[in-house]
Amino acid sequence: RVDGFITASWNLGSIFASLVGMYLLSSFPEEKAWRYAFLFGGSLAILIVFIRFFIPESPRWLISKGLTEKAEEIVSKLEKKYHVRPINKQCEIPVFEGSLLDAVKIILKKYRGRFLFGTAMSFTILTTYYGFITILPLVITNQYNLPTKEIPNLLLTASIGGLIGGIVVSFLSDKLGRKITGTTIALLSLLTSFFFLTSQDIYTTVFVYSLVAYSFASVAYVSAMEVYPSYLRATAIGVLSVIGRISGMLAPPILTYLATIDYKLSVLGLSLLWLVGFVGFFIWSKFGVEAKGKSIEDIT
Repeated sequence: RVDGFITASWNLGSIFASLVGMYLLSSFPEEKAWRYAFLFGGSLAILIVFIRFFIPESPRWLISKGLTEKAEEIVSKLEKKYHVRPINKQCEIPVFEGSLLDAVKIILKKYRGRFLFGTAMSFTILTTYYGFITILPLVITNQYNLPTKEIPNLLLTASIGGLIGGIVVSFLSDKLGRKITGTTIALLSLLTSFFFLTSQDIYTTVFVYSLVAYSFASVAYVSAMEVYPSYLRATAIGVLSVIGRISGMLAPPILTYLATIDYKLSVLGLSLLWLVGFVGFFIWSKFGVEAKGKSIEDIT
């Protein structure tokens, strides 16, 4: 659930950034306003780098690297800080001393099915997000005859919908399970994308679509990454992120090109991207691991 909240929290950041961006764009001359908006985004990135130094490493990861004493030190500090009584429970965490290439080989050999599932999730999350935020101002708003100045408000509406949906899905993932939640959200995202073909109210359509579609990452990202043991998780996340970024980079030009042929084709293209996520989660629901209520050791 915590991982789901963290994944959903980017929508809260999007809301804050949208409000600040709207203020900057309305308060400064047009030729300079966008520069200040980018400066604001860069400042947040620097702040994140600074904050990262105060976040402890994962004890499980430290143990997997043979740094048992450091792991025990972190756990002891947390127990004292939050007045938690330690629980004596044995768990086996293998120590991994191989290279990055060795880790990739293990993932592709031992966890091939999980890797394919993660690839489908990473592909869907990034292509649908970047594809949507590209065609929204360039294609969809033109179809609805919306003035350019309304685009920031529209993006703010999308972020609010995503925040609400992400929080709800974070609870559902633990209540109902990852499989049923992820499969259902992927299917609903596919179906709500067709609203852009029939709806007359763009604000309501964007809110409903974002409420469902933006929440997908809260279950998909967690489900795809928690199924690896600690010593492989960082490598898996890195490889899958690269796959997702490359896919996300290709989605916007493809969807905008389809829009030059016909608006309906761009919406159809968006729905087909969601189809990948739905099929991936549907297959995972039949053959994959249900991580609800289980420890990392039980899952992996």
